[in-house]
Amino acid sequence: MKIKHIYIIRHPQTEYNLKGVFQGLSDSAITEEGFSQLRKLHKKFESVKIDAIYSSPLKRCVTVAENFAQSHKVDVMYDVRLKEICYGSWDEKSKQDIGFAQIKREKDKNRFNYRHPGQYEGINGESYKDLYDRLSPFWQEIRERNDVEILVVGHTGVMMAAKKYFEKLSDAEISEYRPSNIEVLKYEIV
Repeated sequence: MKIKHIYIIRHPQTEYNLKGVFQGLSDSAITEEGFSQLRKLHKKFESVKIDAIYSSPLKRCVTVAENFAQSHKVDVMYDVRLKEICYGSWDEKSKQDIGFAQIKREKDKNRFNYRHPGQYEGINGESYKDLYDRLSPFWQEIRERNDVEILVVGHTGVMMAAKKYFEKLSDAEISEYRPSNIEVLKYEIV
């Protein structure tokens, strides 16, 4: 039986990341530093033969996925389930704009289950649990594929959902996890 590897990566730094702006379903361009991060990420994967690439359809991930697809000569499969959570009325606002210092204490009591208030472009705010529930079937489908080396390009929430799913973490444990840009999670499936 072949050993399968699933690599989940978070997109590089974006303009909104740099400015401290909530970026769920909204999107912003990758910064110059972000492109430098992407080059470093590519070096980590030089010796890996990627068989399949899955990506969020948001442009900050599309840029990464297409870059890897070109160098590994595979197609990208875009999956809407890989989109970041909807931050509701916080999307495209800075932490200062929403008074995050006061909200943070309440949110941090149960970060995984905290439902973001309001809507963004008619879509209700979500919790990381909502995203986990949306992605659990995706992770199962990936496990069942015949590909050996699979790359998934996503967001903070996608990284949290993957880590909780594959490492069987509790809500409290996953709430402590805060992935950095271009962080890589690697799971071996036998």
